[in-house]
Amino acid sequence: MKLALKCRMRCSLIVAALASLMAGCGSSSSMLGGAGTTIDALTNPDHILFGSGRAQDASWHFYAMNPDGSGVVPVTALNSLNAHLCQGVSLNQAGTFATLTFDAGAQPGPGPEVARLLVRLSDGATLLTVVNPTSDLQTVFAANVGGTQIAVAGSPAPTDPYAIYLTAPDGTQKTRISAVPAGTSVSEIVFAPDGTTLYFVALAVSGAPFPASIYKLSLEASSPTLVANIGVPIHSLHIHRDGTQLAFVSVAPAADLRGATVTPYALRTNGSGLTPGAVVAIDEPLPVWNAAIASRSDGFHLLYVASVDGAKEIFDVRPDGSGRTQITFNAAGNASPGSRQAAIQGALLGLGGR
Repeated sequence: MKLALKCRMRCSLIVAALASLMAGCGSSSSMLGGAGTTIDALTNPDHILFGSGRAQDASWHFYAMNPDGSGVVPVTALNSLNAHLCQGVSLNQAGTFATLTFDAGAQPGPGPEVARLLVRLSDGATLLTVVNPTSDLQTVFAANVGGTQIAVAGSPAPTDPYAIYLTAPDGTQKTRISAVPAGTSVSEIVFAPDGTTLYFVALAVSGAPFPASIYKLSLEASSPTLVANIGVPIHSLHIHRDGTQLAFVSVAPAADLRGATVTPYALRTNGSGLTPGAVVAIDEPLPVWNAAIASRSDGFHLLYVASVDGAKEIFDVRPDGSGRTQITFNAAGNASPGSRQAAIQGALLGLGGR
């Protein structure tokens, strides 16, 4: 099943006013959220986190909002970072830490470096920083539910071998817990809800970025175990809060190379039941960080970014292809939607059962 993206929506005067306010990427929370609307970016289990800005902007702003696009408020902890050209944002299961990837160049436009930060949302403290994570020292990390431990996959320091490490939230007390599979690097890593298990995506160091594989690693084990070999690229790996199922997004160029397709997948944590959802067809190229699995009280949804009248907007759709809705109306352009993993209830993606 395919969804052709033919969106030319007319904004109401209220929405147009919101777009005008956000176009300069600087607004008050009361103006964005509307009277009587509040969002707590640290505790609301269904909120969406996203970046907003244009390529020519020296810095982007970050916002939290309800799943229907209402109640938009700035996330102060991330807005203080002066991040530019956001290439990914994700949250831990408690909504207390954010991982942010962005262009670290000093001037607007493509910069020479990419930075990845682990930020504590309560006070904006940057706990871990990696520059050029796509180099030989590629490093990805994730915080556990309570924020008491950080899992690091890569080389935390130039002298460290590429492996998986466990650290304290401030990056100290580093302990190497496992090697990664030979000939691979790690592109994503997530904690299971119980905090004792990790799941990560391993990619071949050379050649095409797929097929990828998903591995499971107990913090008490010395080596990971294979969950499943996946024949497609993997992005936005999430785990059900009961620990029984995984979900991810695959983004691929369209056959004519002028567009892209986005497909959500679900599988059980034991590796069985790999099931694709509906394919979303987009009539423009789509960076992988502009599509993500979203955690909701009614199960997983798919978020993706597409152009509407020249502006990048965020859309929400159920994995079966139903309920496609435009949820941002912002002349500044939006990118990198993300959400908490802990908000999942009901059947994952509505696919496959358990």
